[in-house]
Formats: sequence, structure tokens, C-alpha cells
Amino acid sequence: MVFNNRLLHQMRRTVTTTLKQRCTLYQEQSTMDDLGYPTHGLVVVEANVPCRVIRAGRTYAPQGAVESDQEAMTETYRLVVPYNTRLAVDMVVEVEGLHYSIINIWTKQTDATDQQATIARKVSR
Repeated sequence: MVFNNRLLHQMRRTVTTTLKQRCTLYQEQSTMDDLGYPTHGLVVVEANVPCRVIRAGRTYAPQGAVESDQEAMTETYRLVVPYNTRLAVDMVVEVEGLHYSIINIWTKQTDATDQQATIARKVSR
């Protein structure tokens, strides 16, 4: 479906009013420390981005991913952000102090009104 620019702008504005949460988007970056060991860090890509996190369901971890002799279940969520927000699969999203990994980006379901991604909560060990 093709929308004219005026209608598309109005739809984008309407979507943005429903995004009541705020998030920070990070890019994972590998560097070397002073001794030559690889280190991983997070670099802020965008901060204070309006968003909405919706619970999508539970999925079982891939075969072979076992924690304490039990299959791990992953909580998945849908992240909705404004249409001009840059998203990538290797990014980390922080919402209300919790960190999530982007595992899939939805491109065809949003009609250019917003960006959506499937995210999974990162567990700190």
C-alpha cells in the first residue's frame, strides 16, 4: 500500500505518541587493551529514543544451549521505535535499566511508519 506524504507523516506522528518508554541503543565494539587482549565494550549510538517494548512470548534456546542440565527458555519482546531510528542485529538496547539483544528486524510489516525488532533479554552472569 502506498501512502501520500501527508498521510504518512500523520501516521508516523500518531505512532510516535504511543511510544511512552525511552531507550538507549548501543553498538558492541571489540578493541584491544594495552596488553593486546581483546575486550568488548558498548558504544552509544542513540540515547533517549522513544520506544515501546511489548512481550512477544517464550522460545526455547537452540539445541545444545543448556544451562544447569536444563533447556533455557528465552523471553522475546517486540521493540517499536520511530521510523528514522537506526537498528542493526548486533545492537544492544537498554530500556528501564534492562539490556536486550536485537535478534531480528521487521521491515515489511510497518508500512514505513516505525521500526520494529525482536529483542531478547541479556542475562548478566
